[in-house]
Amino acid sequence: MADIAGLKQVPLFEGLSDEQLEAIAARGEQRSLAEGDLVFEEGSEGHEMFVLLDGRVQITIEMSRASEQAPVHTVVEGHVFGEFALLTGIERSATARALKDSTCFVLSREGFEALAAQDPHFGYQVLKRLTEVLVGRMVKTTRELRASLMF
Repeated sequence: MADIAGLKQVPLFEGLSDEQLEAIAARGEQRSLAEGDLVFEEGSEGHEMFVLLDGRVQITIEMSRASEQAPVHTVVEGHVFGEFALLTGIERSATARALKDSTCFVLSREGFEALAAQDPHFGYQVLKRLTEVLVGRMVKTTRELRASLMF
């Protein structure tokens, strides 16, 4: 079980009550990662979302050869990654690896769904925040793509 003090600092959980944070903490787990640890691999089954509480995690995608990895994002403290798994359960679209010793809060899809069923307002709040995260990433990616296509 995670400490709610750390979860209070996460923008995804902003505005949730202590009771809701305690329920999240009870359904999730805190996981320690050593530098270089693989969190998940592109193409693997996704069933957990991660919130980085401490450290750094690099997100990479495979290039034309499986041995080539391109870094696409560095996750910083308080940010979420692997959230597609919470929403859809589709396979991982990227690989995540700890850049240094890190601590994550991990919430499974089943845990989130159980919490949302018990407290629909909680589910709505978290889904709304996840949508904001995803839209922000889409806007950033669109800008980067546009910039790369302009000569």
